Amino acid sequence: MHPSMKFRILCIMLFTLPFLNPAEAQLTYTQDLIREEIIRLGGEWEGSDAVKRICFAGELFKTEHFEMLSHCSGLEWFEAHDIRLCDKDALKHLLQIRSLIRVDLLGAGDLADGLEHIPVKCSKLEEVRVEAKHLSIEAFSALQKVQSLRHLSLEVGSLEREQCELVSRMKQLKYLYIESSLDPAVEKSIRDALINCEVVMSPVISND
Repeated sequence: MHPSMKFRILCIMLFTLPFLNPAEAQLTYTQDLIREEIIRLGGEWEGSDAVKRICFAGELFKTEHFEMLSHCSGLEWFEAHDIRLCDKDALKHLLQIRSLIRVDLLGAGDLADGLEHIPVKCSKLEEVRVEAKHLSIEAFSALQKVQSLRHLSLEVGSLEREQCELVSRMKQLKYLYIESSLDPAVEKSIRDALINCEVVMSPVISND
């Protein structure tokens, strides 16, 4: 965590801890401080007795804010909107949380490539939505190994042949949405491979 962020949290704790009654606290002290910081920056937090959903929105959120998420055990749904100033390694801190069920990365820039850090034994992750200009082959490979994954939505521009082959191997999926420019033969191969999955394809419409 960035030193300035640590200092801010420590100061708040020093001034608030004497006035808190542990018997009445529902979130941990650290989680409550993190909640305040997220809301201050324009994000969202759902859950009064436990953290259920967190949303980061806008360029005020930096890598050090993702580091805070490692203290949010129990988190089920994470959203990121227009987070363009964080690289893929920022997502490592989020993906350590084994309670995650859903992850939405919308307008995520390079952040979405951090899906390559999904643990192989991520037993609860069921839904992933990605909206980005690109998604690395390493991220596709990691998603393919998540056996609990049921819903996958991809809006990632063009997909390469190797990426499409990895999608075709995601036999665990029940729903797949792809918004991309795909050759009809490639689209058919994906549909044929995922016979137990509802597959929705939406071509990219150029504004030119």
